[in-house]
This record gives sequence, structure tokens and C-alpha cells, in this order.
Amino acid sequence: MPFHRMNDNILQFRRTSQESEKPKVRERKQRSLHPVVRRRRLIWLGAMVLFFCWAIVELIVQQVHIWDREKILAERKAELADGQRHTKELKDEIKKLHDEKYLLELAHKMGFGKPGEEVYSTGDD
Repeated sequence: MPFHRMNDNILQFRRTSQESEKPKVRERKQRSLHPVVRRRRLIWLGAMVLFFCWAIVELIVQQVHIWDREKILAERKAELADGQRHTKELKDEIKKLHDEKYLLELAHKMGFGKPGEEVYSTGDD
């Protein structure tokens, strides 16, 4: 049989039945792994499985934290909107307090009046 390299596909000869049995025996021997190699592969596989399990658990835990933070953020945004609405109401009230007619109306509601003016309360307050 001529010399044959792995990358050289030009010359290929068929083997006879006697020659083809021998490599199968060799292949069987090569297929069985040495116990040290098998142990290393199992340890590597176990380490990878543990790593991926840890990564999945961390992703789940982080997602739960994100959901909790989003819930808190939504609550804070609602509080902020409520505070802004209250601030706007107070600013509107301040603007009204600068108006003399409004101040006079509030004074009449509290039972005050101008000198010489009689104030009647109807009890509708």
C-alpha cells in the first residue's frame, strides 16, 4: 500500500477483508477512554453543569430584584405625581391669595367684614 497522508485524497485504495478487520479492533481500543481521561471529562462536565446552573439561578434572582425595583419605582412615580399635583394646587392657592377679591371672600366666610358692614352667616359653610 502506498504512503498516504491524511490531507491527500488523490490515492485511495480499498482494503481487503483481512486488512479491514484489524483497524476495527484498533478503533475499539482507541474508543475506550483511559479512566483518568474519563474522570477529567466527568469533572469538567460537572463543573460546566454547576456553572450553568449557577448562572441560571443568578439570572432568575437578578430578574426578581429588577421586578421589585420596578414596583418600587412605580410607587415612587405615583407619589411624585401626587406631590406635583399637590404643589400645583398650592401654587394656584398662593396666586388666589394675592387677589384682593378672593381675600375679601375668605374674610366674609370666616365672619369678618369691612368696618360698618354687617355679616350674616347662613350656615352653608
